[in-house]
Amino acid sequence: MIRGVVGDGSGGLSRPPGGRKHIAGASQRRSAIRVGIVDDHPVFRLGLKRALERESDIDIPWEMGSPASLDAVMRKTPVDVILMDVYMGAGKDGIAATREVTEKWPDVKVAVISASLDERIAPASKRAGAQMFLPKSMPVSEMVGSIRRLASSSASGPQRGGKPGRHAKRPTGRIGGLSPRQRQVLDHLRLGRTNRDIAARLGISIGTVNKHVHEVLTVLKVSNRTQAAAAARQDISA
Repeated sequence: MIRGVVGDGSGGLSRPPGGRKHIAGASQRRSAIRVGIVDDHPVFRLGLKRALERESDIDIPWEMGSPASLDAVMRKTPVDVILMDVYMGAGKDGIAATREVTEKWPDVKVAVISASLDERIAPASKRAGAQMFLPKSMPVSEMVGSIRRLASSSASGPQRGGKPGRHAKRPTGRIGGLSPRQRQVLDHLRLGRTNRDIAARLGISIGTVNKHVHEVLTVLKVSNRTQAAAAARQDISA
């Protein structure tokens, strides 16, 4: 996308690089909302990228099909807002990735996006730290407006640094006693998923999931999965 003005369209000379138009264009780019896209569907991902890039106040520094390298990319090229897909295949869970992002980068805004009609996604993404849920079916104009509101929702403004926040959010209550992997498993238990489904989504064996589920129940001091989900909700709302 061409952002700067290099000519006046009449064959005349454009302003020199140090001119007023050049300075205005550079300032506009610096103040643009930086948005990263994580979605495993290439057609949707690239289509969304091109649609958002038409907006003068939005930049897309990167887009990726998996959150696997998200931490490394964020350290090198941080963004203000991340659009995170929910379902991205085995070992690529968007809810778990959202939790990791919000713990490491507390000033980065995350909007979970999904084509699923599952009503449990929005509350699960909120518990993971996402500030917004956007259905993929919404018009681009509405998505753009949501991104702008999300980017400006903090009084301190978007984070511009390239290092994780020093005062990252930490789970409290009984959840605080769980490891990051156990919290991932608990997120899936909240969504009512079976151990086999959890294993496929996290890319681990069913035996390992069974072990994690047992440890989650032990730490939370409950006897079944339903009680574990209820206990987690109590800790979050406390």
